[in-house]
Amino acid sequence: MIENEINVGVQVTNEEFALQFNQALEWTKSLQNVHPSSRYEKYLKIINQVGAVSRNDDGRYSHEELESLQNKYGVDAFEAAIFEGAELIEVYQVLGSKQKNITIPEETFKRVVSGVINARQETGNHTTEARNTLFELFCASMIAKSGIYKPKLTDKPNTPDISFNHNRFKVFVECKRINSAEAFEANLRKAYKQLGTAYEQHKKNNILKQTALGIVMMSITKVINPKQQILETSDYRNARQRIRDKIFEIYKSDMNVIGGRPLGTVGLISFARIPVMIDNKLLTYRYSNPFPLVLERDGAWDVFNSITKTLQVGQSTG
Repeated sequence: MIENEINVGVQVTNEEFALQFNQALEWTKSLQNVHPSSRYEKYLKIINQVGAVSRNDDGRYSHEELESLQNKYGVDAFEAAIFEGAELIEVYQVLGSKQKNITIPEETFKRVVSGVINARQETGNHTTEARNTLFELFCASMIAKSGIYKPKLTDKPNTPDISFNHNRFKVFVECKRINSAEAFEANLRKAYKQLGTAYEQHKKNNILKQTALGIVMMSITKVINPKQQILETSDYRNARQRIRDKIFEIYKSDMNVIGGRPLGTVGLISFARIPVMIDNKLLTYRYSNPFPLVLERDGAWDVFNSITKTLQVGQSTG
């Protein structure tokens, strides 16, 4: 089933991007008991500087300008600002207007914007809680954006991260950020195990007689682009093809693991957020690949398809 296409959301890293990040950050400050950590103030300086540079010539940058910004703030901080900034903007654009339509524990917001990022913990099989939780918020936002009412983020260990009701189904979503190709298999097996446990618990307590289904949402940004480097390419099609090849390479190498899903798991959705330079314009591409694990004639396919429709919009922001 690898014939599924890559969907792309584009954010132009320019003055408008900086304005949107400012708005997103102000929104987090307005939330009760949430205080953004110092890293976000640093990101704000970087993104505002990027926005100021982009005004000079129709949103275009020279190599010298980019190198100057990277040297000033550090390559890691520069790339993290663009990456986290893009993700926080998409979360804000949904939650800022539809916050009542998503059930989110207060502690979740605190972990995202107040949590500490330790770069040494963002290598190999290790991830940091703040970025993991930001990805969970992003996934919940995409689900809410598809029109599903009241997706609920859970705050309990060893349980699926998101759940919601959809027609006659109870749907569980497990979110995984994967930092290396070696960690892909272990994370997917863990996601399957957590979903399988959720199905069993639901079966015992199923008063409404709903059928339990599950979806795995995975961030594979660092598998594809470990050093978060800017991808320089000649045009949009070339960038899309290069990322597509890398995503499918991962799928092919772990096909046996992917096929070992517990009954009820209807699909995987992989995300990769990659900075791309085309014609001296810095863009942040959010690639997504819906990978169904059920046949189209299966009624569960409709649930998976309704969520992935949101991802098929080519322009997300900017």
